[in-house]
Amino acid sequence: THTTVLICTRDRADTLARALASHLDLEVPPGVTRDLLVVDNGSSDHTPDVVEAFRRTAPFGVTYLREDREGHSVALNAGCRAAAGDVIAFTDDDAFPARGWLAAAHDTLDRRGADWVYGPVVPRWEGPVPGWYGRHTAPLVACLDHGPAEFVATERHQHFAGVNHACRRGPLFALGLYREDLGLLPAEKCGLIVRAA
Repeated sequence: THTTVLICTRDRADTLARALASHLDLEVPPGVTRDLLVVDNGSSDHTPDVVEAFRRTAPFGVTYLREDREGHSVALNAGCRAAAGDVIAFTDDDAFPARGWLAAAHDTLDRRGADWVYGPVVPRWEGPVPGWYGRHTAPLVACLDHGPAEFVATERHQHFAGVNHACRRGPLFALGLYREDLGLLPAEKCGLIVRAA
């Protein structure tokens, strides 16, 4: 099985550099090969240089793809179309996957015969936890944890965050990839209000 790890980014070169470094320690299960694809969604910073520097030293294939049409779903779809893997594992430019992340995704895909798997996303604060952060606001910043027990998602409240999921290529393309017409909701529509202290 070949897996493409897909990261979309925009103007976060320094954070991306730290995130990419965390992929050097990932446990890769037997019989699995991997490459990493970074989709740059119109950055104006030094993102291309960061990816090139990582590519030169990484012990696996690293590809940089520029997609200037704005939008996360647009970038995801460009990456999915360019991905070489028959499994695509998604994470973010500010995420630091646990060492067993890729192995756990493959184990669950195989053991469960699943097409899609996802897991928890926990914050790694660089300072004090913001006062507005809690159980109800965590999903708005892509942090979630449905608990330690495996389950089959059948309810809308069992949603996943894009930062930690993997799927088989065939079913993803059969569904028509990610919708590009939805755009982003303004913060007031999400119910998240952040006030300066």
